[in-house]
Amino acid sequence: MADQRLLPWPLEAQCTLAGWISWEGAALARGLVDQALSGALMVGLIVGPEGSGKTHLLRAAVAEAEARWGVGAGYYWAAEGDESLAAPSGDGEEILARRLEATGAPRLLALDRVERLTQAPGEQEWAFHLFNRVRRTGGAVLWAGREDPARLPGLPPELRSRILWGAAAALAPPGEEMLSCILGKLARDRQVLLSEELTRFLALRLPRRVAAYQAALDLLDREGLRQQRPLTIPLARQVLEL
Repeated sequence: MADQRLLPWPLEAQCTLAGWISWEGAALARGLVDQALSGALMVGLIVGPEGSGKTHLLRAAVAEAEARWGVGAGYYWAAEGDESLAAPSGDGEEILARRLEATGAPRLLALDRVERLTQAPGEQEWAFHLFNRVRRTGGAVLWAGREDPARLPGLPPELRSRILWGAAAALAPPGEEMLSCILGKLARDRQVLLSEELTRFLALRLPRRVAAYQAALDLLDREGLRQQRPLTIPLARQVLEL
């Protein structure tokens, strides 16, 4: 039988505050987001290990800003740790000004992966000026990273001070039960049907990262369609080599 044509179900997690699954270790971080959206907080910092939900929370905050105030009201940017934003010699100020103008004047700015800024002076400059632009127009800024910026080497003092400007919250990783809930939500987002047994099986064996969950769901879904089989633990063992 020819392979069944795959329908374009969404592959990305739907990052919304309404769909955010909270747990005890995430309450303070969620509180910072709510305060930033209400105008009660101008600058906030969320620190947590890989897989704790920082990126999801920032993207959900940006989506909420745009839902409330329109397209462009939220702006998300993640540092990559390279010099992709470095401008050619002699053109730096003009190019930077054009880039800043293109961002508009968001009411909420989310700057992710702070730890990668230590590796890229060009990105440091971009983050510094982007922060200043948003604050001058009255917008709120949320930073996020895996490590405490106070202890990160290689950050210019003027950038470090802006990252540490406001309130900070630690985001603890979810426990096993919550990981199953998160995996279940990701499956529903892409309309993949998982049994409770398969959900627990995957949550305990996959790397504790949203990206790993998404990749596993994608492979399982495609192979299940190709083989015309329901998604089961034996299929997961075979496809994902677990």
